[in-house]
Amino acid sequence: MNLFPVRDLVILVVCSNRDVLEVIERLLGHLEINVTCVMSTDAALVMLQTETYSAMISDHKMKDFNGREFSRTVRQLFPALNVVLFEGNTSSQVMDLFLGPEVSEISEVQNQACSLGDMLMSILRGERGKTFLLRQTSTR
Repeated sequence: MNLFPVRDLVILVVCSNRDVLEVIERLLGHLEINVTCVMSTDAALVMLQTETYSAMISDHKMKDFNGREFSRTVRQLFPALNVVLFEGNTSSQVMDLFLGPEVSEISEVQNQACSLGDMLMSILRGERGKTFLLRQTSTR
């Protein structure tokens, strides 16, 4: 199994909440993943057109846009890009997501549960064009 070294991953993070952006940037930074953070969809589209990313992480529901709709737009423009949507409005909710998320691989035609490990392995194996949703587990 060929895996990309974690250092070779380049992730774009899109969220209008600066505190949440900082938490995600620190968490991924500890894993030595290259991270670019932006606070708007317009900035994200510019970055996607000028740089190559392994994946994009975006807030599922932000005050200025719907993350699911944005991911569909991104999917049309960049069909090979992996997209990870997350549900969480505060830095503590996002920390909880990293500690024990409920993960689903989603698309227009499927919604299939998978593990966080499956999601990460998919990205590390270089599989392309997948969309995932991270949400808090229903037992919390």
